[in-house]
Amino acid sequence: MTGGGVLTIIAWEGMENDAKMFYFQVQDTGQGISNQDIDKIFDPFFTTKDVGIGSGLGLSISHSIIKQHEGRIDVESVPEKGSKFTVILPSNANKKN
Repeated sequence: MTGGGVLTIIAWEGMENDAKMFYFQVQDTGQGISNQDIDKIFDPFFTTKDVGIGSGLGLSISHSIIKQHEGRIDVESVPEKGSKFTVILPSNANKKN
């Protein structure tokens, strides 16, 4: 969230396909993600920052970790309005001992 804005983080539990899920959402009122970049944000080394500022690995690594835990990450963004990332993970309550 470059240039300021408001950051909101919320979490909740819910059901999805008869499985208990854990959700958390990170939303900002920053500059948003352009329509031309939205499909690339999880690609390794993709960045819109200047050379030497960031590596373009943060979202790629996050996406990989979430997938390894059988979850997913959804993104909604409106340029000049902000972005919302929702992470959905299976709850530990679904695991059988």
